[in-house]
Amino acid sequence: MPFQKRGNLFPLSRIGRSPMLFEGGDHGLREFNAEVNSMAKNWLDKYVKNSAPLPVLEIHGK
Repeated sequence: MPFQKRGNLFPLSRIGRSPMLFEGGDHGLREFNAEVNSMAKNWLDKYVKNSAPLPVLEIHGK
């Protein structure tokens, strides 16, 4: 399969995303469809297309 040859784009320790909450949205986020699509495109452009380094999400602080 082509995806397996490319490797895992989302390693468990470096997801590179922040959790987002859409108040009042249903499970499919239909009300926020344009905003969700824009956020996904921006993330893919930044981390996949432009190869920006993913943030390290190791536990830190107290």
